[in-house]
Amino acid sequence: MSLRYEVVTELAAAERIVAAWNELLDRSICNRAFSSPVWFLAACQVQPELTPWLALAWRDECLAGVLPLAVRPETQEAVFPNSMSNYNDLIVANGDVAAAAGLFERMLSECGYFRRLDLKWIRQDSNLAAALQALAGRRELADCYLSDREYFYIALPPTQAEYLASRSRAFRKGVSRTQRRAAADGLTMHELTPADLPPERLVELFLRLHFSRFGEQSAFRPGLPNTPFAELALPILFAQRRLHVLSVQKEQHILALDLLFRGARSLCAWNGGYPPEAECWSPGRLLLLFGIQRAYQLGLEEYDLLRGNQKWKTSCANQIRAVGRIVLER
Repeated sequence: MSLRYEVVTELAAAERIVAAWNELLDRSICNRAFSSPVWFLAACQVQPELTPWLALAWRDECLAGVLPLAVRPETQEAVFPNSMSNYNDLIVANGDVAAAAGLFERMLSECGYFRRLDLKWIRQDSNLAAALQALAGRRELADCYLSDREYFYIALPPTQAEYLASRSRAFRKGVSRTQRRAAADGLTMHELTPADLPPERLVELFLRLHFSRFGEQSAFRPGLPNTPFAELALPILFAQRRLHVLSVQKEQHILALDLLFRGARSLCAWNGGYPPEAECWSPGRLLLLFGIQRAYQLGLEEYDLLRGNQKWKTSCANQIRAVGRIVLER
């Protein structure tokens, strides 16, 4: 069945396909938050200097592909519009390489919209990578994929006990010590749902704990678009259960929070925080262990630590994933 293509440059038009986009996303290999319509719409709303450029592929009346880009008018550069994303991709149903390649090829023909393409955080197993492979005969695509960063993640063995057994003796001792102290002091771990925490209260709680942990080093400090972006996107993603919220609590008091996004086969640890007075309980380690446990309970294959090479990630990860970018000059 042939494909029909469309380019949308108005957010109102993009909003009309949200339901179809979400349905396609749930049949894809893409991250359920980073590739969602709410992520794209919120990113464009808080960055009015960008012009939305949403490329769509249709089979009859069914949405078959989405490439959610934006253009910087002053440079005519096309980009994925949000730096808070850790993975970006073209959204098609799992295995639909024809739609991915067709949409990407159609985008290349739209020379009037942009002069440069700089697409960051592209996995080697992504739909965009599959599209490049399918279009390998096109000369202008030669060497356009550049390996850029390495992400640490945990490929989950059959049981959590096997995972812990694979870690160093020092790691296992630290885990046991942290868990004993938490139990002795009455700390408990919980996954919060919208029934426990109204979505509209999530961002205030998250930002308060995040600033307590990171202060002026926070990516959500004033002057950046990330705080208004979080206020728009996170409550909706939480209500849709594309965002998992894990907490460390003492009685009813929330000491620490961790936000994890759903991948097709993974939980992805994105951001969190806790105040200095909670440091004695190693809440980061408690949340890591609880996140891994939840990934097992959900039947997932990975616990993804995403961007960053902090020492704690190297101590608990057992795999490294190369993530790159696609750069094309027109």
